[in-house]
Amino acid sequence: MAPEADSRVGPYRILRRISGGGQGSVFLGYDRRLHRRVAIKIHHLSARRTVRRAQLREAQLVARIQSSRVVQIHDVIASPGYLALVMEYVPGIDLEY
Repeated sequence: MAPEADSRVGPYRILRRISGGGQGSVFLGYDRRLHRRVAIKIHHLSARRTVRRAQLREAQLVARIQSSRVVQIHDVIASPGYLALVMEYVPGIDLEY
């Protein structure tokens, strides 16, 4: 189930949907604890445990990347239906055309 505006994912408040695709959606969120906006990518999880483990492992690997060219992952929230990657929010233009 995808969150709607003014709902929550863990401690993060969803402000609006930014984009969506086959794997899930990206939302603009707000971290009240640190007073900052964040991007929250919600991945729909597979029912198969092996696929779910692989998706979580991929999130862990991406979180290790330290580069000014890659957004930083601040948090990962796993629930029975989805995996949420909480990332640094970088305002800008939509790269799709």
